[in-house]
Amino acid sequence: MIDIVFKRASGFLNVQIADDGCGVGETLSQKKGMGFHTMKYRAKAIGASLDIQKRTNGGTVVILSGEVLR
Repeated sequence: MIDIVFKRASGFLNVQIADDGCGVGETLSQKKGMGFHTMKYRAKAIGASLDIQKRTNGGTVVILSGEVLR
């Protein structure tokens, strides 16, 4: 299952994507692939932050947060 939640409040947008899969496994700082690095780079390029976490009950959650441009 995949859940996608959009929240907008006080000029900020938060997008949270969570799944119940096998999770990220190893710690994110040890990842050698380009996927996580590229996603964080792109978030920074638009002035947002990206957080990727392993869920305690299995799966992964990705949170993108940033100020909404007017």
